Amino acid sequence: MRKLTVIKLVAPVVLFFTCSTILNAASRTACDLLDIQMAASLAGGKVDAPMNAGFLCVYADESAKTQVMFSLSDASIQDAESFIQAHGGAKQGDAYESIPSLPSKNLLVVTSYQKHSLTVFVGGKEANLIVHRPMTPELKANMVQVMKRILAQL
Repeated sequence: MRKLTVIKLVAPVVLFFTCSTILNAASRTACDLLDIQMAASLAGGKVDAPMNAGFLCVYADESAKTQVMFSLSDASIQDAESFIQAHGGAKQGDAYESIPSLPSKNLLVVTSYQKHSLTVFVGGKEANLIVHRPMTPELKANMVQVMKRILAQL
């Protein structure tokens, strides 16, 4: 009888701590996923401390007029389909492609105004990496590698 009473008292406490630990682990910010070293590699040099808005993280180097941004938000299958069909908002003169080494719902948009984005839809989330600097083959490869590192943390 005492064992049953102890279990009734202890079980809710254990459940509470387990749930709160899981929720705290899941509430990481965009800056937790894109750290300053990853941002510096994308910017091509040193970046300032991030501006952290929870779902959005912005690293800048004002002297080089370079920005690296990452956002993570909830997204549905319909959001992904609409985004891919609209080619991520690519305009005339912009190039876009899907990256085969990333999850199937992804799009890299290279713009004529040097603001490039790599967007991936995975697990009910939209991960969006934006780099504002001239595109090079090295930057493209680096964007893909950084996105893989971010996705591995989700």
